[in-house]
Amino acid sequence: MDSVRWLFIVVLAVAWGLVIALDRWFPMLSMAAISVVVMIIYALMLGLGEISQRFYKDRLCKKYTPEAPQTSALQALYPAQAERTAPEKLYLSPNNKNILPPAKVSVFIPACNEESVIEAAVRMVWALDYPALELIVIDDRSSDDTPNILRRLLATNRLATKPVPFQVLFRKADSTPGKAAALNEAMALASGDVIAVFDADALVAPDFISQLMPYLQQPDVAAVQARKVIINETQDLLTRAQAYEYTLDAQLQCGRDALRSAVEIRGNGFLLRRDALDSVGGFTESSVTDDLDLSTKLHVFGWDIRFAPEVTVLEEAVPTFGALIRQRVRWAEGSLSRYLMYAPRMFSEIHKHPRVILDMLVYFTQFLFPLWVISDYLLMGWELLAGHAMKEKILSTAVIMPLLFCFFLLSTSAAIRRFYHRPWLKCIGWAGVVGVYMPLLWLPVMFWVMAQMALLPRRQFYWEKTSHRGVASREALAPLLQTGDAVP
Repeated sequence: MDSVRWLFIVVLAVAWGLVIALDRWFPMLSMAAISVVVMIIYALMLGLGEISQRFYKDRLCKKYTPEAPQTSALQALYPAQAERTAPEKLYLSPNNKNILPPAKVSVFIPACNEESVIEAAVRMVWALDYPALELIVIDDRSSDDTPNILRRLLATNRLATKPVPFQVLFRKADSTPGKAAALNEAMALASGDVIAVFDADALVAPDFISQLMPYLQQPDVAAVQARKVIINETQDLLTRAQAYEYTLDAQLQCGRDALRSAVEIRGNGFLLRRDALDSVGGFTESSVTDDLDLSTKLHVFGWDIRFAPEVTVLEEAVPTFGALIRQRVRWAEGSLSRYLMYAPRMFSEIHKHPRVILDMLVYFTQFLFPLWVISDYLLMGWELLAGHAMKEKILSTAVIMPLLFCFFLLSTSAAIRRFYHRPWLKCIGWAGVVGVYMPLLWLPVMFWVMAQMALLPRRQFYWEKTSHRGVASREALAPLLQTGDAVP
């Protein structure tokens, strides 16, 4: 049994112990009620942090254009302070290297059986307006027509008037499986100071990198994540629910960014400093969620991650509920594992970045919350069968769950309104749909993953990627790519 599994069993034992201890010493309270209060306070803090950030524009970055002067973020935002303090003392990264445009950017596109979308992704990169780019597509042993399409695109690029430096890494049959391993292998070919990572179904506007690069001028910022938007939102009820789930996640990311806490990389549409990646040992190849693992690893090593809601990357929603369950099982397993893996370092250095660690701890309670709810109800049922009166606890639990749903409804409605500009009644209606969809999705996922991690031996790693169908072409999305707005 590996150390992560042992630690998880200890966490479960402590979680159940808290339920029993509260029932004995404070019979009116429950862990479910306490966790709801903590989550609501946490969400309110994120909201207040973002509101304060909107009033105080001290962290805004100006869009880079090739004609703009090559000034540091300090000189652009704090000219008076820049005159008093030597820039080299403020804007040196850990390896004494500034990231200023036009620093070279290496664009990675990992691809495994992506024949329906890979050409659009490559041509999207060719259309980017950033002046210093190279493109590396990683073909991870595709069995469809992806390799032939890439060879044709290589020939097309060589004949272009202004070719983009472009190469394809064809991985060998015995290569380590997984997206993380593919990205690590591509690092040997990259010459950029910044790495941009796109999934094969990604679509972005031509100024995508130009808009994100200024965030990396801050010396402690390792990465910046764009807001993900679902391309096929209007396909059916399931894709629309995923689209609005993404808006809620974006709202939370905005709040975390405002408080300088644990913003996370979302795997698609992000920029990453190479020196930051090297400082943490690259991508973790044993992780099933390379993006979440890297996010936590960067934070515990003292790096910051930014979120850019005004910059969007479009991707496909998962088309079936079964495929969605499999995707979220992978997400939940990877998320739980990374918290447990880096817990010792997090707590040993909590004094260095307390906001980040506290943010992670509160975020971790979402995994224990279903367990606490079920435990509370089982315990109350046992006490009632034994003839013990528990009216106070039943009343408190009956009140706290509707309170949580109302708060969730309000938060999701505000997120939909903010990013999709829909009428308030429609926002509330769709927030209600998401409020039903999320428990139906996450409750079975959480219980399965917790049972699997606690009771079953660790399964052999494999890359269970999401399949892409090419539901939208670049031509159909041309107006959207020019404006960067959400899908109508």
